[in-house]
Formats: sequence, C-alpha cells, structure tokens
Amino acid sequence: MEVNHDPREFVRQLQQILISGNKRIGFFLGAGSSMIKERPSSDGKSKLSFVPGIKEITQIVVDKIKGTKKQKAIEEIKKEIEAEGKQFHIENLLSKIVQKEQVVGTEKLCGLLKNEFKELQKEVESIIRDCVSIHKEKDLLNWISTHTKFAKWVNEASRRSGIEIFTTNYDYLLEIAFETNNYPYADGFVGSYTPFFCSPFVENDSLLNHWAKIWKIS
Repeated sequence: MEVNHDPREFVRQLQQILISGNKRIGFFLGAGSSMIKERPSSDGKSKLSFVPGIKEITQIVVDKIKGTKKQKAIEEIKKEIEAEGKQFHIENLLSKIVQKEQVVGTEKLCGLLKNEFKELQKEVESIIRDCVSIHKEKDLLNWISTHTKFAKWVNEASRRSGIEIFTTNYDYLLEIAFETNNYPYADGFVGSYTPFFCSPFVENDSLLNHWAKIWKIS
C-alpha cells in the first residue's frame, strides 16, 4: 500500500490547529531544546552545549566520583545495567542507586552500606544540579532567545485553554524565559519559600485557565 506524505498539507493542518483558539494544544520539548546554543570545548573541536546532555552529565558524574570508595559501586551498577541490555546513563544509574538503597539491609551491597547509598544518591543529584544550573552564565538571556520567543508566543496566543508544555529536561530555561519577561505560568506548585504541590491545578482546568502550564516528566 503506497502512502503519500505531503509536508505542505501537514504544515497547513498544523497552522489550522494553531490558528483556532478553541483547540487545546500542547508542546513536547526534548533535550534538543536545551542544546541549541553551543559553547567552546577545551580541544576547540568538540561541539558541546551550554546545558550538557544525558551522555555528558553521566560522564561528569563518573569522573567526579572516580577515586572515591563509591567508584566501585558505580562500576558494578554499570555492569548490571548493561547486562540487562540497557544503556548506562544518569537516569538508569539513579534508579539503580535508589533501588539498592531500598533493599539493602545491614550488610553491604556493591561495597556500600544503606546510608552510603543514600549519600551517593544525594551526591549524584548534586552533580546533576550543578550541571544544569546555568542561571549565572554570562549573556544567558541572549543565548536563550529561542526560549524567550517561544514564551512570548505562548503568552500572547489567544486561546480558550492555557497552552501546556511538557519537557524531559532538568534545566529551568523555560522558567527563566517566562519569568524574566513577567509571563505567568503554572507548574503545579504553590509558594516560593517552601513550594508545595497543589493537585487542583492539575485536576481542575478552570484554575489559572489562561496561564501556560509547564510539566516536567523526567
């Protein structure tokens, strides 16, 4: 069966959806949206993004922990992940660390005690946080101009329901783009000192109906 794909027709249909203010729309932004801007590498050849991707963050974590007693645990967990036919990256690593911390008793597992698995989890999470915390980067607002343009369009779009944005990224580039331009958005949390999750924001569409909604699903 021959299937004809006409890109122009696809674009036309997409334009109709965007033009119609009655349809609910959502955007899914993957890692590529955070890796638009490149930064120079030490060798002058490699292309690295200001916000590192999963592969680079994983290597940073491995390098940071190298030479410590937790290195052996990471190496054993890596072998376990790969033996399961999965890719060794930061998310699978964290999942394994959490699983082992939950099941280990008073004995050691992968050379670590229960409290040491908890320490390892916090250490890995701290390294990830440092990797994606690019808020003080020089000229930040200039190189996230694409995010800012997108936030502006979302804020100015005249629609019956607020536009929803789903992202797997750890960083806060979208939030920065909205907040620096005073564009309102909701992420399910309330408060600034000790934010708490407010389920009615998710369950009731009429609350903050015209605000953009940002959901992190990683």
